[in-house]
Amino acid sequence: MINKDKLIEDIKNAGDLIPSEYDGSYELVQSIVGEYSKMAPDAYVDHRDLEAIYHCCIGTWRQDFGKKKESIASSHLLEESKKSLSNLMDEIWDNACHKKYQHHTENGKFPAVGMFGTGFWSFHNTGEEEVRKLITMFVDVSKLDDDEIIYNLVHKEIKDGVTGMGAASLSVILHCLKPYTFAIINGNYTGEIIFPLLGIKLNKYKDVKYYIDNCRAIKEFRDNNIGRIN
Repeated sequence: MINKDKLIEDIKNAGDLIPSEYDGSYELVQSIVGEYSKMAPDAYVDHRDLEAIYHCCIGTWRQDFGKKKESIASSHLLEESKKSLSNLMDEIWDNACHKKYQHHTENGKFPAVGMFGTGFWSFHNTGEEEVRKLITMFVDVSKLDDDEIIYNLVHKEIKDGVTGMGAASLSVILHCLKPYTFAIINGNYTGEIIFPLLGIKLNKYKDVKYYIDNCRAIKEFRDNNIGRIN
């Protein structure tokens, strides 16, 4: 049986992950959200734009940069934004091939960008207005630093649910956008891994409506037991 105190000590000794040094998906997600901030507030967007952002999180062992570029090309981003992101993908992949990131697959034998294994996902059931609100939310979150303000903003937008999106999908986007604020709550969580071992009780973890409540619980535990991250 795993000792809770020892597990906490192991986490402390592991030190903080530096996102920009760990995986290129952090820069990629932050950059694509930055490009959406350049669009007019009333610019047309649909499910393809949400997919373009989400696909930036997916590991290249499941979806290569060619497919990611296709997603961006199918989006409604400005043409100069599409070109900029395509060039950034080439730079990030080059960095991964030269092992400039800590994250690799197969014990470091192969380069990887992206940390999540879902190879295909469509948000075609997510309506245009919902997509617009989500992308506006991502842009607003990217400009904020206060966790409580961020949590309140996100909760307001998702408290009634999001058509076609669960907590897992939302969490990986928000984590890549603000890694020290948002926890990854993967849909494969079974109640037998890290959170319950640490004594953190998650409420309806798959339901996007409860995502911020669960983030708050995880953050409270982290701040009280591991140490605050500034």
